Amino acid sequence: MNSMRKIILLVFALPFILLSCKDNARMAEQFHTLEDAKWHRFDKLNFSLNITDTKNDYDVKAVFTLNEQYMYDNLPIHVVMDMNGEERINELKMGFRDAEGNLLRGEKKEGKYVIEVPLFRSLRFNSEGACKFVVEQIIPKYDTYGIEKFGIVIDKTEKK
Repeated sequence: MNSMRKIILLVFALPFILLSCKDNARMAEQFHTLEDAKWHRFDKLNFSLNITDTKNDYDVKAVFTLNEQYMYDNLPIHVVMDMNGEERINELKMGFRDAEGNLLRGEKKEGKYVIEVPLFRSLRFNSEGACKFVVEQIIPKYDTYGIEKFGIVIDKTEKK
């Protein structure tokens, strides 16, 4: 009977043990799903992510979900990050295709590519609270097709 109690205790304790070992590398994330998988040239995406840690360094990343309709070699974006009035601006031109025109970055799942691109590396936040981002794609066409989802994630910087 004693071994039966140990087994029951283990069955109930295991989920709590596994949850306590959870990787806490991601501090925040927010995504926008783009209607009809298109991003209008003058539509700015607004994000507000809650900062809860000021002791560690974090990488801020853009996450794209592209489908086969995406026809450009790259995607230029303009990003403004605002934390309590302190702004950081980054303009990026991410290459997504190889010389043959194949989408080359990211992980392909069900005909879609999920691509993570660093925006700001090893960033330490000065205070807790809302950190706001405004992101604009700057391809000089009114609509850019093939972008299903765009998000911003904040992950703890990996120690080397």
